[in-house]
Amino acid sequence: MTIQTIEAVLMPDGTIRLSQSLHAKTPQRVLVTLLDEPARLAFPETIQSERDRIDAVLIAAGLMQPREPQVLTGLLSDTERADLAKRMAHAGGKPLSEVILEDREERW
Repeated sequence: MTIQTIEAVLMPDGTIRLSQSLHAKTPQRVLVTLLDEPARLAFPETIQSERDRIDAVLIAAGLMQPREPQVLTGLLSDTERADLAKRMAHAGGKPLSEVILEDREERW
């Protein structure tokens, strides 16, 4: 007897989406275990970036754990963020690189 573990997602409509195709020559018995956690499996055909597609394949193969989203906080104060937004909105059509260089010159 061979046991295979395949990750899948139970969709709200009751269908199950497997992370990979399965084939059998004869009908096979299947056990389904529902985990008490949200689905983190992404299907490569629905992902846009190449990095995310590679991550999805590695996660589905059990070779990688899903990354937790990084939340960057505390980099700018609310005042600094508002000032930056104001300056970017009124950059006068300059390329972003010029705006950044001017900002750096002001700090030196």
